[in-house]
Amino acid sequence: MGTMNTLRREKSALTQILLALVPYTEQNLMLVFKPNRFFDELERTSEFSASTLRVAYSRARKSKLFEINNDRVVLSLKGRQIIQPFIAKKLDGGQLMVIFDIPEDLAGLRRKFRLLLVDLQFKQIQQSVWMSDKDHRKILADSINDLGLDDWVQLYEAARIR
Repeated sequence: MGTMNTLRREKSALTQILLALVPYTEQNLMLVFKPNRFFDELERTSEFSASTLRVAYSRARKSKLFEINNDRVVLSLKGRQIIQPFIAKKLDGGQLMVIFDIPEDLAGLRRKFRLLLVDLQFKQIQQSVWMSDKDHRKILADSINDLGLDDWVQLYEAARIR
């Protein structure tokens, strides 16, 4: 997660590719059925050349950020984590609060989880209390499960009373 921070800029070629891989979009279907047209269209709408976009696509596939199954492009958890900050919707008047108490013997997982929270643009309220006004519930639940942190992490939707 943290090693990919430099690739997580909204305007990077990788982000442009992954955003185009969100399921059921026109770009998603175009990539599967008309890949040349996909890259031509993405070149036209982004600031990147088709060759740069193809290299980003190849790297993303080799890094297992997505796979193609039965004529369908599916983003991996890692791929979804990268694009989540750019597709998350703002919560209507609420905040997503994450509270965790991850044991010391799992310090490496705790560090990975904190890096994910930073990448998702959460704000640290206290050492193990983080908040965001964006809806990251699904990606957090999937990431917590993937990291095996279910017993130590709690998610809440909160609203400020005063």
